[in-house]
Amino acid sequence: MKKFYLFALALLAAGTLHAFDQSAYAPGVFLSSVPGTKLADDSFLVARPGKPFSGIIELNAAKELVFRPEPGKKDAEFNVFLQLPAKVSRVKISFELKGENFFVSRKIKEFSYFNFYFGGVNMMLRGNAYGLRYYSVPKKTYVHGIPFRNGQWQSVTVDMTCGANPVYSLNDIKNITQRGECEYINRLTFYCKMVNAADNTAIYIRNLKVELPED
Repeated sequence: MKKFYLFALALLAAGTLHAFDQSAYAPGVFLSSVPGTKLADDSFLVARPGKPFSGIIELNAAKELVFRPEPGKKDAEFNVFLQLPAKVSRVKISFELKGENFFVSRKIKEFSYFNFYFGGVNMMLRGNAYGLRYYSVPKKTYVHGIPFRNGQWQSVTVDMTCGANPVYSLNDIKNITQRGECEYINRLTFYCKMVNAADNTAIYIRNLKVELPED
C-alpha cells in the first residue's frame, strides 16, 4: 500500500484531482487463498479482517483486475477494499466491468453475485439477472441499472456526494438517493461470492479510477 499513498500524494501535489489510477500498478497476484502463492510486492486491495476470503485476485498482463476461484474449485468468496488516501465527501469512481461465464439462466436459484459499495452507494451484479443493479431507497430493493452479458465489457461511472441530501448518479441515471447517511467515505469495498463456478468463471475490472471533483 505504500506505493498507493505515494502515488496519490504525488498526483494531488501536481494539481490533478485523480486520487487513484489502476494503470499505475504492475501485474501480479494481489491476494490468494492458495498456500504458498507468491504475492505481488504491492497491492491496492486489502482483505477485510475477520471476513471470509477464498479464491484469487490478480492484475493480469493486460492490467485487468481478475476475481476467480482457486483452480479446480467451484466456489469462491472475496471481501476486499481499496483504501482512499483521505476522507472525502465527493468522489467519482469509473471503471469497466465484465463477467466471464458469470451469468446463468434466470431460473437458477443459486447464482454468483458481485457487489461494490462506498458511502451510501450499493451496487450488485447478479448472476441470474444479466445486469448491474442499484439499491432503490423508495422501493427498498435492488432495481435494474445497466444491462450485462457474458464476456461483454460495460462502462460504469458513479458520481456521489455526501451531505444533508446525499445522492449519486450511475452513468446517465441521475439523482439516486443513497442508502443511509453519508458523512464521508474513505474506502471502496468489493464483495463477491461465486457458486457452482465453471473453470473460466471470473469478474474482470479495468481502467479503475478514483477522482475528487472540484464542483
